[in-house]
Amino acid sequence: MAAALRLATAREHPLDSPVTLPSVAQFQRRPLDWRILADGEPPERDWAIKGWVGMGHTTMLNGIGGVGKTLIAQMIASALPLRQPFIDEIPASRRVLMWAAEDDHDEIWRRQLDIARHFGAGIGDFAGKLFIESYADRDCTLMDFDLGGRLVKTAMLDELREQIADYGAEVVILDNAARLFAGKESDRNQVTRFIAGLNAASGGAAVLLLAHPGRAVGSEFSGSSAWENSVRARMFLTDRKPDERADEDAEPNGEIRYLAKRKTNYSSRDLRSFRYENGVLKPQEPAGARDGPFGYLDDRRDERIVLEAFKRLTNGLNQQPTDASNAATFLPKLILQFNLGEGRSRHDLSKAMRRLQTDGKLRRDVVGHYANRSKKLGLVLAEDATECTK
Repeated sequence: MAAALRLATAREHPLDSPVTLPSVAQFQRRPLDWRILADGEPPERDWAIKGWVGMGHTTMLNGIGGVGKTLIAQMIASALPLRQPFIDEIPASRRVLMWAAEDDHDEIWRRQLDIARHFGAGIGDFAGKLFIESYADRDCTLMDFDLGGRLVKTAMLDELREQIADYGAEVVILDNAARLFAGKESDRNQVTRFIAGLNAASGGAAVLLLAHPGRAVGSEFSGSSAWENSVRARMFLTDRKPDERADEDAEPNGEIRYLAKRKTNYSSRDLRSFRYENGVLKPQEPAGARDGPFGYLDDRRDERIVLEAFKRLTNGLNQQPTDASNAATFLPKLILQFNLGEGRSRHDLSKAMRRLQTDGKLRRDVVGHYANRSKKLGLVLAEDATECTK
């Protein structure tokens, strides 16, 4: 086309006359200036959830229907403004915008009450920090075909951009891709343009996009490989360990869920496990996590379990626990015997009990006398131990 334009222009003007061709839109060139950068250090990568959800790009979260994608997304949305460790460390408090295209207003409200209780917060604590809007009964398509069959952005993409700016959202959670993208999920070009459109609309915010996998056994995302290639990270939520294969028509089973980091450009692959309890997905201890902030969260949970069980054993069940591991009244043994351990092992409960003793939350003291008048020793709750259960 450019050659034809030059030929037409040459025919209209003599060879010795100056010719000015129509210019294309100006493109601002901005190559890295190594002379300036040579004396500095690049800023550290910015994370919403360290190693899992990065700022400034789209992360996908895939999982079959009913496995808990929306629940874990809403928990992420709630943990971020509170800066509560969830999945991993949350370096800074973030404002969050979430579009929920499957659940209605009241369902979101009910779920949020359980989530707030899990994080030890009041539902009012999310005001001005967490913005969730239901699109269950409204269209929220961000890209669709025009009358000429071309994939174009819709007014809703502009609305998303405006909401991000108006709320000052730093993390955007979109549930889910099937409601937002009306293009062909198997078309690489269309998928790539859609993800690029999300990144552009986000204005530097982190985007978490929820999506279903394909129907094929073992599939973790549906459509073109561009879904995998266009995002910087992808997570997969499942009810089976990563090395187990599910039947094509299998329903989610049991209370355990696994969140696997399947693709990551800026961190290592990783795995977390959760147990569904009291309306939320409670983190379980991942391998090797005790040394990090996630391990601290697990320690606090185990200590809470031990203290709450201790109060029930002594106040309502007429038991007097001891810290002697060979005794029938050994505290971790009693906790498991009365089904108060919330899935934790005797080893985990024993370690939590020892930490509570070291911190002065539980102590060994005289709790009575035997028939021969010798002192009977057992565990008692220190006055400040209740602080750990808050």
